[in-house]
Amino acid sequence: MRRPSAIRWTYTRDLADWLAAHPDAYQVEPRATFAQVYLDPSRHGDGLQADAKRLLEKLSAADPGTAPSGRGDGLVLLESRYADVPRGEVARLFGASFAQTLFEQPVGTWVGPIDSGYGSHLVSTRVQDRARLGAARGRASVGGTGLGEREAQRAGRRLL
Repeated sequence: MRRPSAIRWTYTRDLADWLAAHPDAYQVEPRATFAQVYLDPSRHGDGLQADAKRLLEKLSAADPGTAPSGRGDGLVLLESRYADVPRGEVARLFGASFAQTLFEQPVGTWVGPIDSGYGSHLVSTRVQDRARLGAARGRASVGGTGLGEREAQRAGRRLL
């Protein structure tokens, strides 16, 4: 007769194999908390890069917790800070290229300009949660794949 711990170990091994074979089904989207300062290309014209560099120096010298509101050019559609935003939402708000670039930046540093459909932005990522396999989420939903039933059947055969 098999001990329950041996059955549990086999199930855990099968679960790990299943998750490894189907990672996209259980992927947790990366998230970021960031601040942004918008620069309107129509206001800055050819001086955009120089203006961005000057503002980037000021932002970098300021206290990291200082709110960037009131800096740059206002755009009613955008907030100056975004908290715990999934990458897909960043892409929806700013564009796919902006989202990709944002998630490649180091945490705690002002960088830019990064272009979006609106114009250019200086950004500082405060917190970044990389994409990862959501094992707890995967474990809860793998049961519906038949894996649990198959393992129970195998265990039952071994006990007979």
